[in-house]
Amino acid sequence: MSAFQRDLICKLEDDEVRARGQALADTLVEIDRAEENFKVLRAEHKETLEALHLAKNDLKRSIRDKQETRSVTCEDQHDDVAFKVYTVRRDTGEIVAERAMTMQERQPNLLPIDGGKKKAKSGAEES
Repeated sequence: MSAFQRDLICKLEDDEVRARGQALADTLVEIDRAEENFKVLRAEHKETLEALHLAKNDLKRSIRDKQETRSVTCEDQHDDVAFKVYTVRRDTGEIVAERAMTMQERQPNLLPIDGGKKKAKSGAEES
């Protein structure tokens, strides 16, 4: 006759029951750790997905509108005749904004009410 293996129900000894109890406790701790790690990873992946969706939406908008917002160097140009200030793109020369001059911009060379004496005195004191 040939011998073979078969799975059968066997009674556990007390030390085997204790060993299984310890194994269960260890497994429960590992499950808790794995679930906590999963929560952290899920949060990280959620942030990554949100960033990717934002990038996707920006790209879709750029393609659809055939334009996008960029940082462009500009300068203000004063028109002392029309009393206006124009914001002009340096790369294209295009006027992108226009506003009325403030009172201080209209009169840049006037002395202050004290006639500039405070400034002159402080300058003399520094010498």
